[in-house]
Amino acid sequence: MRRYVGPEAAIPTYLSLSATEMPNDQLRELLAEYLELEQSQIFRELLVVRCGRMAAVALVLALTTHVLSTAAWVITIGLILALPLGAWMTELRWQWRLAKRLNACKRVHATAQPHEKVVKSS
Repeated sequence: MRRYVGPEAAIPTYLSLSATEMPNDQLRELLAEYLELEQSQIFRELLVVRCGRMAAVALVLALTTHVLSTAAWVITIGLILALPLGAWMTELRWQWRLAKRLNACKRVHATAQPHEKVVKSS
């Protein structure tokens, strides 16, 4: 499994474990939680982009038109931005759960290795 620390991190963290020495149930649960974490990160990233655009449009509408009161616009924009915040909190919960499970496994080893650029010669 290869795991990047940030969105554009230069140093990926590699987790190595021996699947043959781990019981199948534990391995299945570990991989399922890792996949759930990956899916929650993708979902949060999509929500940030889409809700950010909607909040920007709502802000432009609030500044150009005076259809609603200022409080109504603030509440509207706040509710739009609450969705990515909830997704981020869910992602943190999955990270903590996976970290707990990895810390409980004795045969898991995490190492950080520098990113190697691949240069193709023609």
